[in-house]
Amino acid sequence: MSHLPSPLDPWPGAETHPDPRWHALYLAILAGNEQMNLTRITTPADFWEKHLWDSVQGIQPYLGNNEAWQVLDVGTGAGFPGLAVGILQPHWQVTLLDSRQKKTRFLAQVIADLRLDNITMLTGRAEVLGATVPHRKNYDLVLLRAVAPVDQALNYGTPFLKPGGRLVLYQGHWTAAQTEALTASLHGLKLTHIDAQITPLTQGVRHYLHLVGNFPAQGGS
Repeated sequence: MSHLPSPLDPWPGAETHPDPRWHALYLAILAGNEQMNLTRITTPADFWEKHLWDSVQGIQPYLGNNEAWQVLDVGTGAGFPGLAVGILQPHWQVTLLDSRQKKTRFLAQVIADLRLDNITMLTGRAEVLGATVPHRKNYDLVLLRAVAPVDQALNYGTPFLKPGGRLVLYQGHWTAAQTEALTASLHGLKLTHIDAQITPLTQGVRHYLHLVGNFPAQGGS
């Protein structure tokens, strides 16, 4: 495998004229992994499926949207889904948020090295920044992947969301009972749909919960 393909291409993808940023991102994460615990997913196929492909599945309904959306990846960890989203959607301004300074310094360097000018790094705690200007109710799209249990993750993400903005919650196993429990406890959000996908290489199940900010422009939660 000479280059990692785009997450929109089938594995192993086209061998001609690849976008070099996908492979450069893979190599950068591997290098960072030698200095800190970024990810246990390090083989090319696993990285492509479990980081790149999975990241992009969550924004499938919005691919091709060239509006200047403000997008926030809460608890970005190793940089996903935000890095993949920012590469695919250059018109969006993507902010990666994490509280761990060592990781955010590393990701800021990756962003600079790959010249991802539409991606920025933010260091801090979601529960603090979500209550403060300029971050409160500032984002058109909020992404939550492997951050915390569902209720807690939504508590982290909701304050950042503009009225009418979208929130995507990345999940693995998901049941109808969980949907019923979730819809009974939503505060200021409306569940619009759940997208279930089978991962292309390992045949696992992933779910992407799409919610919308169902609160007024002034006041509300």
